[in-house]
Amino acid sequence: LERVKGPLEKALVEAGLTTEDVHFVEVVGSGSRVPAVMKIITEFFGKEPRRTMNASECVARGCALQCAILSPTFKVREFQVNEGFPFSVALSWKPDAQNNEPQQTVVFPKGNPIPSIKALTFYRSTTFPVDVLNVDTDDMQITQKISTYTIGPFQPSKGEKAKLKVKVRLNIHGIVSLESAMMLEEEEVEVPVSATSEVPKDATKMDTDDAPRDDDNMQESKGASDTAEGAAENGAGDSEEKTVPMDTDTKVEPSKKKVKKTNVPVAETVYGAMAADELAKAVEKEYEM
Repeated sequence: LERVKGPLEKALVEAGLTTEDVHFVEVVGSGSRVPAVMKIITEFFGKEPRRTMNASECVARGCALQCAILSPTFKVREFQVNEGFPFSVALSWKPDAQNNEPQQTVVFPKGNPIPSIKALTFYRSTTFPVDVLNVDTDDMQITQKISTYTIGPFQPSKGEKAKLKVKVRLNIHGIVSLESAMMLEEEEVEVPVSATSEVPKDATKMDTDDAPRDDDNMQESKGASDTAEGAAENGAGDSEEKTVPMDTDTKVEPSKKKVKKTNVPVAETVYGAMAADELAKAVEKEYEM
């Protein structure tokens, strides 16, 4: 009976709560009918547990409702369900061929929302494996290694280590998989830009004289016209303005970097999983239901 307190204390620690933060306690399952268990729960939380739900059927009904929500066949009223992954999952890999000590990082910590996607960046020159592991499996009866993914082959264009972006998915069923891998390469591209300048043509404007004309003005105008005619006869004609075209200047912008994306093949090996043909038959049978 002393082991009953262990899960209660662990649940409060993981939730970051204290017994004062808990407003009420609902008990389900056949074990809740044991008086000694109810006494321990009451003393731990300092309040009497409730029994508003069917202790034997509520979990099964909840599972059936969740299956109906996920199924494309059944239509049920929409419920908002916030799910958290109950385990911590990490990726493990070897840095390079010379260093055999693997590196590990937790991609989906315990309580991570479902579904979820994470992206990781690797710098590699050849094909390499990545392991998906369960973390903290000492108190759980599960295997540590879930699957192994082999990323490659790929060939960097510059002969250096390629930048690989790997996408890891935690789907609605709680299955972790390495969804895709992509090689990113930067290329420098020069983009010429031409700018043509044109000389604007000046429009000839005539001045309008609004003053009244008299004989003197007419004589002056006549004299001016005679002078102009004489100048034309002597060969001193009016000079015409010629438009001189300007050379086209070509400006070259600094080289721009363009990212080239190339898909990299990924091979999957799942430990303890069904064979591919058996899984296909199971999926087909599920659709027939």
